[in-house]
Amino acid sequence: MIEPLTIWILLLGSYDSETKRILYKVKDEINKLSTYYDEYLLIPLLLENVEVYRIVKEDRVGLAILERYAENLWSLMIAM
Repeated sequence: MIEPLTIWILLLGSYDSETKRILYKVKDEINKLSTYYDEYLLIPLLLENVEVYRIVKEDRVGLAILERYAENLWSLMIAM
């Protein structure tokens, strides 16, 4: 099986209550789209819930992405 191409989608927008609601709906729809493709892994992120860190290990550079889901619930993704 071929490893899918990861596509990071960072959603930017105002965080007033109406726009934020729309951003979450867009994120949910992108997540649904991701299930239709075997060759792509779509990862939508809302800027408000994300922290990004640069990782340097020997001659490789990557990213550590933390996504907050709830008060004490986080997801960690590492891209090298």
